[in-house]
Amino acid sequence: MSVALVKKNNILDLFSYMESLAKNSYARIYLTQLGLDTSNSWEATKLEMMNQLFDQNDKLKVADALPKLKRVAKALHLTNRHIIQLIQGDAKTFADIRTALDNLVITPSDYSKVFPFEHTGKMTSTGFPVLTAIEKDTNGWAVYFSTPKIKKIKVPIVVQQNGKPRTVMLDDEVIKHVYEVVYVPFNNDRIELRVSGETYKKDIEETLDRLRQAFYDVLRVSGINLTSLTIMQLEKAIVSLYKQDGYGKVVDTKFISVKNRTLMPRSNQRKTDNCLREQKYHKAGEKVEAVKCVGLIIQFKKRTTKKNLLVTTRLHLECEPNSDYNTCSHFTLENPIGNAKALYTINHLIKSNV
Repeated sequence: MSVALVKKNNILDLFSYMESLAKNSYARIYLTQLGLDTSNSWEATKLEMMNQLFDQNDKLKVADALPKLKRVAKALHLTNRHIIQLIQGDAKTFADIRTALDNLVITPSDYSKVFPFEHTGKMTSTGFPVLTAIEKDTNGWAVYFSTPKIKKIKVPIVVQQNGKPRTVMLDDEVIKHVYEVVYVPFNNDRIELRVSGETYKKDIEETLDRLRQAFYDVLRVSGINLTSLTIMQLEKAIVSLYKQDGYGKVVDTKFISVKNRTLMPRSNQRKTDNCLREQKYHKAGEKVEAVKCVGLIIQFKKRTTKKNLLVTTRLHLECEPNSDYNTCSHFTLENPIGNAKALYTINHLIKSNV
C-alpha cells in the first residue's frame, strides 16, 4: 500500500471518529476556525477536506492538518453535548486543587498515546474511568478520562426476501471508549463533571458518581482534604430562569401542582417558534392552582462570525422524579459555541440559583 493511500486512510479514520462524536453542523464551528474546508453534511465535509489535503495545488499538508484535527477532537470532547454536574467547596480546597492540577503529570500509557482519538485494542472494559490527559487552556484545566461504554450501532445484514438479497440494518452492541471530562475553571470555585449526553437515563447517576470518584482519587494522591466538596443543587435556578424573560427562548417546560403533585409538561411546536413564557396555558393555570416550574429547556440561536453558521444551543434542567421533583443535581448543555460560552452559561446558571 502506498504512503499516500495510508495517509488518506488514516485521515478518513479520524473523520469517521469525529463523525461519531458530533453533528456536522456543530463540528464545522471548530473546523472552520482552523481554516479547514467544510460543507453541509459529514460526507461532503470529508470530501472537501480530502480535496484540500491531497490536491497538489493546495498548500495544506497532512502534517499541518493532523494537529488541527486533534484540536477539533479535543474541543468536541469538551463542549459537544454533555450532562454536567457541579461540585462546590471552600476557597482553600480549590486553591489546593488548582496547585495539584498545575503539578499533575500523567504517566504515558496506551490511553494517553492515542488521545484524543479512540482505540479499543489494549484498553480496559471494566467501565471505570482511566486518567488519560490534562489540558490547560485560557480558562482552566480540562482533565480527560477514558471510559469504555456499551453502545448500540446499526449493522448492515444481507437477508433473502422472496428469493432476492436485501440489506437490512440491525442493532448490535459494541464497546467504545468515551472521553469524559472534569473541568476546573481558574476564576470560579467549582468542579464541572461533563459526561456524554448520550448516556442512558438509568446510567446517569452511576456514570457521574464513577467520574467523580475517579477525580477525587487523583486529588487524594496529592493529599487534598475533600470534606468541603458537595454536589450543587440547582432546583432554584429552574424557577429563576423561567422568569427571566430576556434569557433565551423556553421551548419545553414541566410544571407540577404544589397541592396534588400532578405533573404538567408543555412542549413548543417547532413550526410556531414561540417562547413558552408567553403561552397563556401556564399563566391561566396559575390562577386556578399553585404550580412550580420543575423543568425547562432554553434554546439560543446564534450565527458564528466565520462562515455565518447557525448554531442552536440548548440548556436543559429538570428536577429528578425520584426526589418528588424537589432536587436537581445535574443539567444538560448542548452545542455551546466554544468552552468560553459554556462557562458563561454555567456562571449565569449558578447566579440564577438563588
